[in-house]
Amino acid sequence: MNTGCQAWAFAPLVVGGGLLGSLAIGWREEREAVWPDELELLAAFAAQCAAAVSRVLGAEDQRRRVRREQQQQRQHEAVALQAESAALALLAAGAPVTEVLPALARWVELSLRPTTCTISLAPAEPGVPTRRDQAGAAPCAPVRPPGPARLEVPVTSPASGALLGTLVLHREVAEPLDAAASALVDRACHLVGIAVDRQHLLARLDQQARHDALTGLANRRQLLEALEDDLRRGDLPVVVFLDLDGLKVVNDTEGHEQGDALLVEVAQRLAQAASPQDLVARFGGDEFVVLVRDHADVDELAARLLRAVSAPRDGRPARASAGVVRAEPGQSARTLVRAADQAMYRAKSGGGGRHEVAELVAGLGAALGSQRP
Repeated sequence: MNTGCQAWAFAPLVVGGGLLGSLAIGWREEREAVWPDELELLAAFAAQCAAAVSRVLGAEDQRRRVRREQQQQRQHEAVALQAESAALALLAAGAPVTEVLPALARWVELSLRPTTCTISLAPAEPGVPTRRDQAGAAPCAPVRPPGPARLEVPVTSPASGALLGTLVLHREVAEPLDAAASALVDRACHLVGIAVDRQHLLARLDQQARHDALTGLANRRQLLEALEDDLRRGDLPVVVFLDLDGLKVVNDTEGHEQGDALLVEVAQRLAQAASPQDLVARFGGDEFVVLVRDHADVDELAARLLRAVSAPRDGRPARASAGVVRAEPGQSARTLVRAADQAMYRAKSGGGGRHEVAELVAGLGAALGSQRP
């Protein structure tokens, strides 16, 4: 480079312990030497230049680091938002708790990195106050004093306030949750409560839809479904159709409460007399059906069930009539129940307190299948 200078002096530019370049000063006239004070001034100016460059480079590094952290934060927030949306979609779709809870735990983990979240459920105990009820604690107050980097949060039923379980957070640093994190965890607990409450409600509705409200036995729907399942698998069970003799007399003379008590007692007796693999159902009114899955002697079976029903009650004997049919290939559940029902009416017409065995004949399925039992 032609600058017209006849003499030069140089000072290194050192930034961060590394040589970035050099600072040069030139003189147009020839000189035999550069004076020490001039070199000292040049070195001081080079140091100032190096400090300024270092600040510029540091600021740029800081800006790049902030941009990188912001980008990572946005990516984390997007992933957490996707996890939240997935959990809410499962909840809205009525997915089982076994799918909803892991999705909610993953959302909490992604939102509160680095955190491990587990959700454990306990049987709901209606009427039992939670710590929140007892102490008026904030929603994210721990159930018991937390261990190092561990926080336990109660999950309560939004409907009843009963304690449903616990949400446990394991964090790298043992520090309290800030307001935003506390609100997120509380929302997660609320969503868990909604999912569990709905599961309990569906279980109760299914129980009501498939069981008799008075006796607790299976109802007609569950009986027919179970019988159809047996026939579909190729099993050939025995169907025993029982009808109480004289329930109307009990209702008229002692009141319907006594009649209901008789029905409950008969239900208990039949359940005790049946085998664990059998199904006892209240078919309607004073009618009961026992689905017997393993019995060779139908006469002995019917006699045993009638003895159980006819045991004295309050010093007075109860009576029932029964119809029995053994399933055959190609028959439907309604056909078999109808055949057992008709056999029971023959037993009742013969004086009651006895049983009749139905004989299935060709064409009976078509004829009876069109009649609703």
